[in-house]
Amino acid sequence: MNNRIVIILVLTFCCVLHTYGQNKLDEMVEQYSITGPSTFTSAVERDPKTRKVIKVVKKLSISDRDIPKFRNAFKTVTTGNLTETVSEDKTVMLLTEENKRNNRIYMLTFRTYHRSTFLHDGNITVIIKYN
Repeated sequence: MNNRIVIILVLTFCCVLHTYGQNKLDEMVEQYSITGPSTFTSAVERDPKTRKVIKVVKKLSISDRDIPKFRNAFKTVTTGNLTETVSEDKTVMLLTEENKRNNRIYMLTFRTYHRSTFLHDGNITVIIKYN
């Protein structure tokens, strides 16, 4: 009986942990779009016959002082597949998450000045494609 309870709790915790990562990023984007100095664009693609949502694309431009917060959030998300590509003056962080209901892509891009720690021109793009 005790083993069954432990297994149920572990499975529940894993499910909650999986959704926590994407929820944290989604909440940060939503909150920043309302309170931060930003430009926010959202587009929804629907099936013309059923009017069911097929894809949602959100783009948020963020100020240079807030890039480290979002960068840390991307790095601390424990679910999904995170890749970081650094070129001479641009960094792209790409986080992908797949589940039965939808596929999500989170992309953070920002520029640096001459490979220094000065960050500039940050954008976050979130693409949600429903299955």
